[in-house]
Amino acid sequence: MKYYRRFSAFLIFMLLINFLSAEIRYIEIDSINDAPIVEIKNIDDFEAVITNYGVRLGYLQKSSSTSMLYVIGDGVYFCFPMKGYNKLSDYKTGEVLKFKNGNDFNKAMVLGFESSESFYYYTANNFNTVEDCKDALRNGFSDVRIDYSARYPIVNSKQQSASDAYYAAKKLGYTKYADYKEYLDFMQKGFESKIDFLTGTAKGFKNGNDYYDAKQRGFDNYVEYRTAQDFGLIEYSDYQNFSKIIQTCEKLVEEKNIDRKNALVFYYIQNLQKGEMSLSILSNTIKSDFNNQSKELCNAINLWGCDYSGVQEFNSQRDNRHSYYSQPQKRLINFSNYFSTSILSDFFSNVDTSSLGSYNTKTDIFKKK
Repeated sequence: MKYYRRFSAFLIFMLLINFLSAEIRYIEIDSINDAPIVEIKNIDDFEAVITNYGVRLGYLQKSSSTSMLYVIGDGVYFCFPMKGYNKLSDYKTGEVLKFKNGNDFNKAMVLGFESSESFYYYTANNFNTVEDCKDALRNGFSDVRIDYSARYPIVNSKQQSASDAYYAAKKLGYTKYADYKEYLDFMQKGFESKIDFLTGTAKGFKNGNDYYDAKQRGFDNYVEYRTAQDFGLIEYSDYQNFSKIIQTCEKLVEEKNIDRKNALVFYYIQNLQKGEMSLSILSNTIKSDFNNQSKELCNAINLWGCDYSGVQEFNSQRDNRHSYYSQPQKRLINFSNYFSTSILSDFFSNVDTSSLGSYNTKTDIFKKK
């Protein structure tokens, strides 16, 4: 007897479950006139009405903007706004998946999308096929915006669709957006390849324009390249000579406690051959050696010697052999002749030149060791 009661209770429970879960039949109608209508706004309340009255038949009224589902209970029409859905089960599924309306849900189901995110991603772009859209999502093209108005593409602006980025990447042989974005990043900085980008940035270059210009001119790193630019040097060979001269002169400044101008005079005198010469001949000889260098190197040495005092900055037209992106060039104003007889005379009076040779103030004769 107990077994029978338990079985009966279980049977009633299963029938109730089947009743509650069974889909009602939907009949499409044009309109309902002259009938009492109660609009219910909550899906749970509407399903409670269906369950309470044992409804198995619904009347679906569609319009261009929405749709309304009616059921009858005790002679009253209970209605629920369906937002374009054709079934209550679809409505509930669509709401969970966050579709805007039933029309979008139905289109997504036909196209084979399983989420509203992927469907709206598809509709917001211009993919040739649904499969291309899904492939783009799988490979990271989910939030792409590219601005081609700049010289090079800029990622994450607001002007380019993800589908355009996807096909552009595909054309270049990139499958994943991460790889394509990396390509865009180094292109934006002016580098022509990933290898150049990695090499250039490792050597201190922030943009490809400087990197390629430096490479063409023989500079190995940004520090050398920037220093050469600061002193207006074009050729790498001039930079090498400049570095050698300045390093020696800076050492003289420190060791002998002299200024830069006297250090330059000391440097050029110590490079002369042995012998005797008057002050005027010494002046002309040093001038000849100095001016035998390139014009750019002479100016760079003068710039260093005057310690940028008497130097003004200016923006000039770029030489087609090099570029100046970060700072303006510099030029000398109030040019000083470091090697005149008067400067040499002051040099011998104020600097210990015993390591260079001897100078006779009465005869103005200098004897180089």
